[in-house]
Amino acid sequence: MAFAELFKATGEAKHKAIAIGTFRNIQARSANPKGQYNKLYPNSRPMKSFYGWYYPHESGLKRTIDETTIGYVNRCSQKAKALTPKALTLIAPYGTKDIIPDDDFVRQLKRLDIDIMAYQDEVGVWKTKAGAAWLSS
Repeated sequence: MAFAELFKATGEAKHKAIAIGTFRNIQARSANPKGQYNKLYPNSRPMKSFYGWYYPHESGLKRTIDETTIGYVNRCSQKAKALTPKALTLIAPYGTKDIIPDDDFVRQLKRLDIDIMAYQDEVGVWKTKAGAAWLSS
């Protein structure tokens, strides 16, 4: 409702008209705010979404997968399968440029109790070390 605030500041009738029109439009759409973009809207394209568990422990890959990550992911998967047996599991590690795709790495992958591994490409990523300030001066 920026135009309502603008009307308060300027007193211009056109800002008041826009604010009232916007408010009425919001009220009119309250039953179906997304309109034709609602995924449940008739004749809209079917949208499949991910049904499952995404584990937010996005461990970095330093040539291999560390044991802590394997244990964490497998414990999460065990709990997830108990709660929702049909749901998929997904992790998204970063550091793919550092992976050494040898037999050891393949064995680690096989030990992970997950359905999907969505590697992050790290394009355009600026990394800092834990505890470092994220804003530069």
